[in-house]
Amino acid sequence: MHPLLKVVFFACIVLMLVATSAGIGIALSSWICNSPMSDLQSVTTEPFDDVKVCALRVINASNQIFGFLGASFLFLLLMGKKSVNGFWMGVPRMTILLVPFLAMFSMPLIQAAFEINNALIPEGGYLEGLLKPSEDNLAKMTEVLLTMNSFSEYLLMLFVVAVLPAVAEEFVFRGVVQSQLAKAFNNIHVGIWTSAFVFSFIHFQFYGFLPRMLLGVFFGYLLVHTGSIWSSVLAHFINNAMAVTAAYFAGSASIGEAQMEEAALNPILLLLSALVFTLMFWVVIQKSKWDIVKPAYLSRVTAANYETAADQQES
Repeated sequence: MHPLLKVVFFACIVLMLVATSAGIGIALSSWICNSPMSDLQSVTTEPFDDVKVCALRVINASNQIFGFLGASFLFLLLMGKKSVNGFWMGVPRMTILLVPFLAMFSMPLIQAAFEINNALIPEGGYLEGLLKPSEDNLAKMTEVLLTMNSFSEYLLMLFVVAVLPAVAEEFVFRGVVQSQLAKAFNNIHVGIWTSAFVFSFIHFQFYGFLPRMLLGVFFGYLLVHTGSIWSSVLAHFINNAMAVTAAYFAGSASIGEAQMEEAALNPILLLLSALVFTLMFWVVIQKSKWDIVKPAYLSRVTAANYETAADQQES
């Protein structure tokens, strides 16, 4: 099967399992949260009380586990390990130790991209009228999800909002989609940027489309340069965990975002972050596995062959 057809086939798997996982999540929420709601629309509409918040968390976790992660491994089972290069689950180089710092110093840059994104949607224009209502509803859901009243609730949200999406979404977009698109176009860069575009688009939050796409690009290049999906998983986790942590200590997601916006508008901090991020990523590139990963991506060799080639080059 041509890689583009595999992407279409995978999209069908994802849609099927996401729909199934929503049903599983609703069923689980009725047991865990004592929720009387029987459909997704009733859970995702205001007003958001404690029962709805609990149900949203359960449904989100179900979607990540059964929908995204389940779809990735079902694709692996049906298409074989070779088709996704074993998800690049090998041990990364020591440059993975730089990932936490890269993620931290990327935040002001990502927030600056968010401000540019907002400027591209004119206030009072057609795009705002089209996008703003759903954006406001999603923002409200995010805020209630990230309203935490105890440390145990904070740990729970770290798992639901940071750990699960980091693993599940990276296996979907960097593990499957990026690999298939790179093979389809015979170009790793096209695979990274196109999968990042899809990654941002499926969130349906267009006021954050540009920064989310740039995050996807960052995650994609991390995988390619380190030769391991765990680098992008770690970066994704840290990005989400910082948002959860900011919301916990600030008291709400909106206050945390306001603090990040203020930091992004500081030109000295923005310049310093750009400089440090560039220098650190330059170190990652100097230790890159690109020469090994590229033929593995484009010639469709197995993950085992990739590891053998890596060992031979390093020796």
